[in-house]
Amino acid sequence: MRATQPSPPGDFLEDPASLCEALARSTGAMIGYIDREFRIRWTNQRFAEWYQVAPKDLAGRAVIDLYGPEAFHSFAPHFERA
Repeated sequence: MRATQPSPPGDFLEDPASLCEALARSTGAMIGYIDREFRIRWTNQRFAEWYQVAPKDLAGRAVIDLYGPEAFHSFAPHFERA
């Protein structure tokens, strides 16, 4: 007989965005989405807490403005590969 795990709340198979949101909220990791123009489009709460702001206050900001030109240019190649 196989043991089954309890189902998570909500129907994540029907709504993958809910699953992503739940994972982003529950992890201790800093998670963000940065677009091809190096603008922050979305962050989880943990990411925003690092900067002592709300996630909505980071949305739309340019990464270079957040980190400064020197730091940005040091890690920009990593962003470009991702």
